[in-house]
Parts: sequence; C-alpha cells; structure tokens
Amino acid sequence: GNYIRRTALSGIFLYDSTAPGDPPSAPLTNITLSNNVIDGTNMVPNWWWFQFGGISSVTLTTAYDLMTTSPMSNLNVTNNFIADSGRSGIWLGNTNGGGITGNYLLRPNARPDVANAYPGRPGDALRPLVVDTTSTGVTVSNNVVDTTSGVMFVTDTQSRELAAYAPGGTIRLNAYNLGALA
Repeated sequence: GNYIRRTALSGIFLYDSTAPGDPPSAPLTNITLSNNVIDGTNMVPNWWWFQFGGISSVTLTTAYDLMTTSPMSNLNVTNNFIADSGRSGIWLGNTNGGGITGNYLLRPNARPDVANAYPGRPGDALRPLVVDTTSTGVTVSNNVVDTTSGVMFVTDTQSRELAAYAPGGTIRLNAYNLGALA
C-alpha cells in the first residue's frame, strides 16, 4: 500500500546478485507486492537493470549480466496501479512461480528510450508487461493496460492540486486533453 512518485529508476526493484561488491543475500522468496500506487518511473534514460519497469525483478551474475536461471521464487504482483512507467509497467525476471494479477497499467512505456534499451532484450522497452525468458511458472491474468486515458487533477477551489481530500471539503476536477466527458 505504498505511494511512489517520480523515481529515476524502478518504483519497486526486487534484486538479487552475485556480482562483485554486492553484499551476499539469499534469493527472494514468497514476496507479494500489492495495492501500491506507482506514478512516473524511469524518469532518467538508461539501460541498466534497475530501469526495466515500474516494478521489476532481476538477478545478476558475477559478470553483471542477467542470470539465465530463476533463483527467486513465488513473487506475486497484485492489484497495483502503475502510471506513466518510462518502460514496462511490470518486468519480472529470474523468478520461478508466482503471478501478476489484477494490476492497472496506465500509459506504460511513456519514455522507452529504445536507443539505450538493454542490449539483451531490446524489445522489452516497448512491452507494457514482461515475464522475462529467465522466469518460469509465472501466471499472468486480469491485468489492464490502458494507453488511452488522460490525466486529471483534483484541486481545491483555488485550483491548487490536492494530495489529500478533507472530509466534506469542496473539490473540483481539472482535466487536460481528456476528450469528451460522458
């Protein structure tokens, strides 16, 4: 249930490494990421592993490359709202088992920077949801990829954007380039 806004890299990065200089750690197991709002990730163009998606997971080898196996297990990404991810909304690699379900991806791949995409997976920068070839047994269902909705801001009566809404307070919706309202 976190709110993460405008990150240079991934909003949530699940990481395991055998690379020199990284502290030793056990592969991640039985992790569930749910009910998060991640708004604007991958704001800095680059190809590094920590920029694959709004939520991403990787395991690196001693040569600083993606491991070809799946040491992490049972990673679940459920019921998250991910808006304006620079690359994929969700990129799950090096994972055995788990699932990606019930997530809402609003305008994924907003800044794909294809020229600087990871050389080993050049097309991933344009895919809204990726289960990498290094993963096995990951189920994907009931995710929404919305590439047409616009942006709305909730403001007070002086048109100041609100981050919280007072009970009984007066609010107004400001819209930019949304098209017709129903």
